[in-house]
Amino acid sequence: MRSIQRYLLFFLIYSGVLYAHQTGLSYLSLEKAGEGLFDVTYKKPLEDLRAGSLTINYPPLCLLSSDDTVKIENGFIITHGRLQCRNGLMGKQIWIGGLVRSDKGVLFRYADGKRAQQDLVRAIHPFVEIGEKVSRGEIFVKYLSLGVFHILTGYDHLLFVLALLFLAASFRELLASVTAFTLAHSVTLGLGIFGLVNVPVPFVEAMIAASIVILYREVLTDTAQKGRHLPVVVFFFGLLHGLGFASALSGIGLPREEIPASLLAFNIGIELGQLCFIVSAFLLLKILYRLIPLRREMVRHAIAWSAGSFASFWMIERVMAF
Repeated sequence: MRSIQRYLLFFLIYSGVLYAHQTGLSYLSLEKAGEGLFDVTYKKPLEDLRAGSLTINYPPLCLLSSDDTVKIENGFIITHGRLQCRNGLMGKQIWIGGLVRSDKGVLFRYADGKRAQQDLVRAIHPFVEIGEKVSRGEIFVKYLSLGVFHILTGYDHLLFVLALLFLAASFRELLASVTAFTLAHSVTLGLGIFGLVNVPVPFVEAMIAASIVILYREVLTDTAQKGRHLPVVVFFFGLLHGLGFASALSGIGLPREEIPASLLAFNIGIELGQLCFIVSAFLLLKILYRLIPLRREMVRHAIAWSAGSFASFWMIERVMAF
């Protein structure tokens, strides 16, 4: 009973920590509406409702009049406004305050009829200069970084991958399962970005949590050793996980002409982050098994119960967002 109470206490504390920062990707769009006038659209993920608010700092002599209407659509809180800048925005900077290193950041887009500019604003470079040319190499590195941070701060994805270490009966099966997850994730991410698949974000997120609950139930019942075709099961679950980020990007309106390089970089970043996590988790498990040689099953079950509890909480929370 005391062990269960400890798990619950840890669970409650940890679930509060998850809301300490922005876990999703926000979107800020500025489109010229007239001489010195710009329509502003800001989209914040519903999952960041309890997180600290970001502040958008416009150049001096710019006045923002906000529309009081707030719309919730496809998993985002959407607000609109009108920015008036007497001398325009060319050559000026817009700062995003409140970002921390673990945040995915803010996708920024500017359009004035003659030119369009897109950038990813992160804590390491929390501003964008209008008119600044961003090279393809810089865009590639930014989206590569976004992919790495997406997987390393996507706790649901990490718990899913961790379950594979317990469920795989051999290294070959583990490799096949991770490869299946990668392929499935890439397929639905691409389909979602190009608008060929469109599933509401709350539904996808709830199903992702449900997939984690199912896997850890398998860990606890030890059915993985009975020929359940793990790579095939992981492939179908991986399709759901790919839709998770694809739905978010589709919802915030990533411009089609800028997709290929950023999508490739993002995918590579995901695989690099996933590989780092698998290696780290494998080594930590080896250390735990050496420290507690006669209690391997206890370690396995403790992790499975904890991970399953987190996933169950997420599933209930996300279902309530329907």
